[in-house]
Amino acid sequence: MLAGKIKRRSTLLSAFSQQASEIQSLIDQYSLLDTEEISHSLVALSPHFIKPNPPRSVVNRAIALLGAASLKILALRPHTEQIIAILGLQNGYILEMDTGEGKTLVSGLASILLAWRKRPCHVLTVNDYLATRDKAFLSPLTDFLGISCGIVISEDSAEQRRQQYACEIVYTTSQELLADFLRDRILLRRGDSHAYHILGQISGYQPALVTRGISSVIVDEVDSILIDQAVSPLIIAAPGENKFLETLISEANDIVRHLEKHTHYSVFTKQKYIQLNHSGIDKILNVTAEMAGLWQNSRKAIELVEQAIKAKELYIRDKDYIVEDDKVIIVDEFTGRKMPDRSWSLGLHQAVEAKESVTITPPNETQERMSYQKFFRLFDHTCGVSGTVNEVANELWHIYRLPVLKIPRHKACQRTVHTEKVFKTKAEKWRFLVELIEQTLNKQQPLLIGTRTIDDSEQIAHLLEAKGLPYQLLNARYSEEEADIISKAGSCGRITIATNMAGRGTDIKLDTVSFHNGGLFVILTEFHDSPRIDRQLAGRCARQGDPGCYLAISSFEDELIQQAIPTYIRRILYSCLNSSIGQKAALMLFARAQRKAEKQAYRQRQSVLSHDLQMKSSLSFNAEY
Repeated sequence: MLAGKIKRRSTLLSAFSQQASEIQSLIDQYSLLDTEEISHSLVALSPHFIKPNPPRSVVNRAIALLGAASLKILALRPHTEQIIAILGLQNGYILEMDTGEGKTLVSGLASILLAWRKRPCHVLTVNDYLATRDKAFLSPLTDFLGISCGIVISEDSAEQRRQQYACEIVYTTSQELLADFLRDRILLRRGDSHAYHILGQISGYQPALVTRGISSVIVDEVDSILIDQAVSPLIIAAPGENKFLETLISEANDIVRHLEKHTHYSVFTKQKYIQLNHSGIDKILNVTAEMAGLWQNSRKAIELVEQAIKAKELYIRDKDYIVEDDKVIIVDEFTGRKMPDRSWSLGLHQAVEAKESVTITPPNETQERMSYQKFFRLFDHTCGVSGTVNEVANELWHIYRLPVLKIPRHKACQRTVHTEKVFKTKAEKWRFLVELIEQTLNKQQPLLIGTRTIDDSEQIAHLLEAKGLPYQLLNARYSEEEADIISKAGSCGRITIATNMAGRGTDIKLDTVSFHNGGLFVILTEFHDSPRIDRQLAGRCARQGDPGCYLAISSFEDELIQQAIPTYIRRILYSCLNSSIGQKAALMLFARAQRKAEKQAYRQRQSVLSHDLQMKSSLSFNAEY
């Protein structure tokens, strides 16, 4: 079966390659035209794309004219591999394109073809920064062609969103689009998404709606959005005044101080789960015996205290959230960015607020809920691109019915990958890191240090500060400075310390000195739950044929290994870590831990999807009376 798939992909790639060659020949011809002739020719071709599957000759001419327009307006001519990718997106494929291969231009040109269908075309990225950057990149070309191009970011008002969603191409994030989609469903007061899709297209219908329906979507960093973010649904909730519950949450936080880990409860960090034992339950009932009200309901009392324990043990400051201006702000685990408009449900957010002694916000009441799996199945045309999708190709097919196609490189990769190093403790790892940074600076080579948590990024910063080494720090606390920090990260001798904010989509340009000194040196300081995230960080160097190098370092005190590998196995390896065999064995354990974490995440995604299917079944009815 696998051989059959490989053969089909090879045949498809060969067909797209032949078509791309024909298009390149046409670009040679159309590049001789002036800009006005190119514009008129594109306008004349656009009606052919209102219906799906236009003739091949029309597609070839359109992409060739867009290529010629790109050359004149953006000074970028799409190379053959990029044209293959455009054809893949137009045909509904998920593409694996290596980092630095020009995905932004590919998505931009493909979005113009989809916009000609006269229905909304959304281009989704993983954060506001990338959406803003990519929209600014494409705007000169869409302005030239008379195509409206908008952007929706988290800080926009409802009216700003409505105006931007009216555009033919809209850049935004998956969270913003799904949230606005659900808010519109609330306004329509029904869950019929297909009716929404149709009604949203009708001119003048429901002026209160923010979006104008969904039709086509191009998903950048598609594995992050369709896979990683799909572990939990997006919930639209409204705050409801409940002083009674706020008091209970504060009291539950006080009760937790009487409980001890291992003695009264067990913690399962990976599953985000805690389990009270008999001793813990007895302790809670004893403490609450003299308390009034809901505390006399033993089941409710235990539920409240369990949430408080979760807040204490499972949600870690400067990893899962930060505290800013007397507020608890969630930090996205995949992007490392602040998410000020989101909160945990079922009283968990309030439990974390009580733990941090900040103002407890009113608990939210769920108004709408939808998983990413269900949402992306609603689009007429879904396609996407990422540098790391091959590992999840089966899941993309089984859940979304989206096939994956690997696009060949335009230029050979010049990345040097050093052998990973494993240390017993974090302290040993940090000492090695600082020494390595000093050695690399002597070569006048820029460094990007990737960390998993805000706390680790700031710890490295303190170590460099003690050595008198200058650095730039990029994490959720400094997100406003992101564009400036990234723009300088490829400069000679620059040290940039970053969480996952620099892991996806960021394009670090080398200056001349850095190029000749070996390019960007990327150091991963801790393995993530998914090797795809590690690969994304590695992809920040050696882009588009540039030189660069990558090294991963880790320790037995890292979160991944602590949670997945038993203590006795780690101790066995301690004594032989200084040998090559010990290092290889340790790396095998880390790989095993990642596989274990990925299986757990997969089960979570399946659970979310199962819940959607159960809800659909339980809420179904016969419309015929």
